[in-house]
Amino acid sequence: MKKIILLLFCVFVAGCNEHVIVITPVETLRPIEADLGGDYKSIQLKKVVCDFPNGKVLGHVNGQAGSPVFFDPTLESCLEKSIKTHFYSALDNAGYKTIGGTDALFDDYETERADLVAGAKVVDFRQNRKMITQFLDWKLIIEQFIEIEWQIYSRQTKEIIATFHSQGYQTDSIVFVGVIPVTQYIDILVSNAVNNLLADNEFIALFKNKKFEANQNSRIQVIKKIDNYTMPINENSSLVRSAVVTVKSSTGHGSGFVISADGYALTNAHVVGSDSIVKIKLATGKECLADVIYKESERDVALLKLEQDGLVPLPINTGIINVGDEVYAMGSPLEESLSSTLTKGILSAFRTENGLEYIQSDVSIQHGNSGGPLMDKYGNVVGITVSMKAFGSSSNNISVGLNFFIPIKDAIKSVGIELTE
Repeated sequence: MKKIILLLFCVFVAGCNEHVIVITPVETLRPIEADLGGDYKSIQLKKVVCDFPNGKVLGHVNGQAGSPVFFDPTLESCLEKSIKTHFYSALDNAGYKTIGGTDALFDDYETERADLVAGAKVVDFRQNRKMITQFLDWKLIIEQFIEIEWQIYSRQTKEIIATFHSQGYQTDSIVFVGVIPVTQYIDILVSNAVNNLLADNEFIALFKNKKFEANQNSRIQVIKKIDNYTMPINENSSLVRSAVVTVKSSTGHGSGFVISADGYALTNAHVVGSDSIVKIKLATGKECLADVIYKESERDVALLKLEQDGLVPLPINTGIINVGDEVYAMGSPLEESLSSTLTKGILSAFRTENGLEYIQSDVSIQHGNSGGPLMDKYGNVVGITVSMKAFGSSSNNISVGLNFFIPIKDAIKSVGIELTE
């Protein structure tokens, strides 16, 4: 009796939809697996949406003249759950690092830790069904297609860095009794679409961190030395400010300074962290991206290449400096809004720690000054801000005037820079 009622219903709605829903097969590719020992960024899937309304016709039952297949809330919920599940399982199985997941208990906390955040939008979904009797049961033959748009957001650059489209196709048949088991086929379809995403070389390239290796005994980058300033720093202040930048990475912000007109700059290795791209804020307020070209963690120096030409570099003073000399520091202490802050002190001493030389000064610095320049009284760079002695809680440190800087000669040598006349 149930079969007769279902057949009568199909006849009743026949001809209600004149448009044929065509489904074209799509090949399912094999995901690209992560290299063993490779250095990869982490990712989290934050949001899944479906870009069409409930009631949309997805296909038909038993051909064009059959009853329509509608998109409904049950199907939408099934798609969202399936995309989240297979996104994580596919990436995990291929050896990539994921953050969070369908079972994550602290979702907001995990999002803050992920290098990349993904969003998925179902932009196309089609499903045709064919139902035939097989003895006393029904046989369902199903063919379906899905297209998902993936948006990838980078915490390094604070913007969407890429958009991808992946497609999935699936056809199969099953004998069933009672409710049509459509949802179990969604998992296979979505899995195929996710596998095709992981087969995209451009998508996989987003995960790869650059390896930073600097040979201190080889020449990596030749930079033309510019003449040192000879007027007091207060008369060169506008030029100095234009060369000092704020460096924004996925872990926070620090400072840096330009050393060549074509966009090379220096900062601390700990400022850029594991990022291969950082965001730079110039003194004008304009922002640009910078590649981390080399990073030398022991000496705590990183060489950047800004996507900006025509910059005014700071002169580098590799000559002799003495205890008691006036020195100046500039950077973005505590907050980005305090960029271009200039402070004055004296060169207090030269120190050696773990075989590395440091300049000690009482010039005032705070968190956020790291990577900024220490300059002589004319505005020529003699060192790079690296650390300070302080007391108080970790969230409210107070400097006691014992601050340390990397000598500029050591800094440029550590990342292989050679200055030429």
